[in-house]
Amino acid sequence: MDIQNGREDIETWINDEFGSGSAPKGQISSCLNDIQSFDPDDVSQLSGVITKISVNNKLLYHFSAGKSNTNSTCTLFFVITDDEAEVVGIYQHKSSSSYSRVATADDWNLAKTISL
Repeated sequence: MDIQNGREDIETWINDEFGSGSAPKGQISSCLNDIQSFDPDDVSQLSGVITKISVNNKLLYHFSAGKSNTNSTCTLFFVITDDEAEVVGIYQHKSSSSYSRVATADDWNLAKTISL
């Protein structure tokens, strides 16, 4: 699946939001790889990825990488728009089902903490 605005620009934005020297680059790359290989029409890929949350009338998906409750974690929340993945939230995995916001994309008002 293509990433809206291109992987390079999104990866730069995510790294910038984490701040100088603190971005978990390996985990960010892993999440972006997962998004790019994601096929929402393949139901076998939906387990653990799809959420029950709808934002701006779009279903929210997510991928995580890294050990929860450390600075070496990244969770990217995204929606599917025109057959592209739009990353709308950057979070860190705080527990098995709780995520703490790092940043959100413009026009996306996601909660400070998301619990699934």
